[in-house]
Amino acid sequence: MTAAILSKADAGTHDDAILDAASACFDRYSVRKTTMDDIAQAAGISRATLYRYFASKDVILERLSIRETERVHAGMLKHIERHDRAEDMLVECLLLATRTAHANPRLRALFEHASAAAQAANPRSPVHAVIRSSWGRLIAQGVERGELAGDLGIDAIIGWLVLSQGSLLAKVDAMPVDDADLRTFIRRFIVSPVLAR
Repeated sequence: MTAAILSKADAGTHDDAILDAASACFDRYSVRKTTMDDIAQAAGISRATLYRYFASKDVILERLSIRETERVHAGMLKHIERHDRAEDMLVECLLLATRTAHANPRLRALFEHASAAAQAANPRSPVHAVIRSSWGRLIAQGVERGELAGDLGIDAIIGWLVLSQGSLLAKVDAMPVDDADLRTFIRRFIVSPVLAR
């Protein structure tokens, strides 16, 4: 693994190589238990070099969140833009995000880590900016059409949806649930509060 990471680093993608090493560590040890030393060792670099690229594990988590969010959102947008109503679009988006996170250990770890979830919900964070670039236009259209609550604002709606994804993962973990039941749950308990009254 180290040789592959080093060859990527030599090719000028040091950040990506470190992020790949961090992902592997998070998969192996969990986000909470992984240390900066673990990441440096997996990347084949010194701890001092790691700190030149990333000031902390939280910064690494933020960058990984951005990278995974961009990847997942690109796929989600293809599926949700075919829905006419904002409510249906949000339900499908959350369903797809939940199923994707449940099946993807790396994405799941990011959703479940409190720091990553808080960053994604914070309108001033880079992760939130990535989510806003994907969902913002669709949510703004829903607000303009009077389908979504205009008094909440786009960032508040995005924050609620992001924080709700952790609850959805817990529901899927607690019991087997088919897509129809999960859609009903999402519509009633997650999307309903952001609809226009």
